[in-house]
Amino acid sequence: AGTALRYTTATRRGKKRPGANEFGIGPSVHWKPNLHTVVSLAPLLGCTSDSPRVSILASVSLEFGGGESKTVPAPIRR
Repeated sequence: AGTALRYTTATRRGKKRPGANEFGIGPSVHWKPNLHTVVSLAPLLGCTSDSPRVSILASVSLEFGGGESKTVPAPIRR
């Protein structure tokens, strides 16, 4: 779990008015199905008038070269 942010700006060629500024923020959830793959999903809430109210940011990451992160189960206390 974590937090995701997304900021984009767009300008139009030949226009004098400023471009659209989009900013979204929201929680993120990550799932690691194996040692080399991470799947992330984050619903983003729009913070500016130019941004959509809600958008979804999804990503799939692949780790190569032996530097993959290893998950270690937490010890169980009795």
